[in-house]
Amino acid sequence: MRKCGLMTVSAYDMDEPRRASEWLLAMQAAPDDENLRLRHAAWLAQDAAHVTDWQEICKTYELLGLTIPQSRDKWEDFAVNRKAASMDMAAEQVPVISDGKIIPFTRPGRVRHPIATILMGAVAASLLWLAAPTALLYMQADHVTGTATPQSITLADGSIVQLAPESAIAVDDMVGERRVRLLKGEAFFDVRHDPKRPFRVRTRNAETTVLGTAFNVTMNDKGTAVAVKRGRVRVNSLSPHPSFSRTLSPGQWVQAQGQGRAIDGRSPPDLVAGWTQGHIIARDMSVADFVEAMRPWFKGLIILRGQKLAHQPLTGLYRLDQPVEALQAVADTQGATMRHITPWIIVIS
Repeated sequence: MRKCGLMTVSAYDMDEPRRASEWLLAMQAAPDDENLRLRHAAWLAQDAAHVTDWQEICKTYELLGLTIPQSRDKWEDFAVNRKAASMDMAAEQVPVISDGKIIPFTRPGRVRHPIATILMGAVAASLLWLAAPTALLYMQADHVTGTATPQSITLADGSIVQLAPESAIAVDDMVGERRVRLLKGEAFFDVRHDPKRPFRVRTRNAETTVLGTAFNVTMNDKGTAVAVKRGRVRVNSLSPHPSFSRTLSPGQWVQAQGQGRAIDGRSPPDLVAGWTQGHIIARDMSVADFVEAMRPWFKGLIILRGQKLAHQPLTGLYRLDQPVEALQAVADTQGATMRHITPWIIVIS
């Protein structure tokens, strides 16, 4: 059994990592495993989304610090030590004046190793690289929400957009057309009917044209999902070869997966966009999909371990304003264990 920075990991219960958080745990458990690093590089090369996920998990880890206490009662000491370390660093950089010249003061005996300097430079460059996608999102978006903070937006034409947490939209109000681009996350649209000015919602791989309706759009790693609460919408794939087009009525949904692939389904219209009422209604939803849906509502990191657990179905009603309680209820139902590694990191296995 190996001891890593965040938790204890057994070699025999480590599945091949599939998520960025799982790669982080695996690489902490075996930092000298060259084969693991090669497999990680191959995983990154498979999909640009993997690179984005890895950047986000690294950003979270850097913000938490490289050394994290094992239990809650150590956090106070940890905070004091971090503050003291920051004060020491500041003191080392205070200049002194000698013969009218300012000379940087360096504490004796604290010679920085060249490799440490290189690593610090690499970390600084990595943080700039990690910040770039978020900065670009803010530059493109008209409305952005944070963790656990949905927002209701009334557009110029009177249509209402309910933006889910950790989501972003850009609004393009043009002559003869109303267009919203969903840049990230999920949104529910209650559109005011205007046959002279079509209302369109575009994601990276699909465009939805409204025929006077209320509907939900979700964009994630699996593609774009559109579900209709009332009225009708037309969904067109943005992939030229092959492409698809669907006209959806209340209760119908489609998931555009890219390259012209799509999955169709049906559910009761009242269950569409349950998140706008503050809950998730799971009907034979996999544990992995449930955890994915809870991530924007939890101010921290949720790590799900084990492929068998991830694919287990669950049914129930869960409150979004109590994400920890909801996750604990799912873990209890599945006979799994939920651990708080830190106040901001939950591991379900």
